[in-house]
Amino acid sequence: MLPKAEFDEIVRNTEWVKRAVIVFFLAMIAAFSAAVFGATYELTDQAGNRVVLHDEPCPVAFLKGWRKASFTWEGKDLKACWVASGGTVFLLDELGDLTPAPVQAFTKLQEG
Repeated sequence: MLPKAEFDEIVRNTEWVKRAVIVFFLAMIAAFSAAVFGATYELTDQAGNRVVLHDEPCPVAFLKGWRKASFTWEGKDLKACWVASGGTVFLLDELGDLTPAPVQAFTKLQEG
């Protein structure tokens, strides 16, 4: 049998290792999430209309799960929100227009 002092020391070391492993895994999850979800995507057409998809929550409270977007249409800057479903990005602008676009049409603009 181990003396109590040695046993207590092992328990303290085990707790430290357990905490270190948990912190490591949380950091890895955060880094992975930033790499996967921290990108900004855009779509620009021939007329100069542009949509930028941001990885920030939509400011409209009842659009839970939607993300923030910037939308320039015919020279007007509009606030918008977006959601992707079934290979399509749906964009809802501040005028109430819902515009679908294929996911493949968007290109990565920047990281983070």
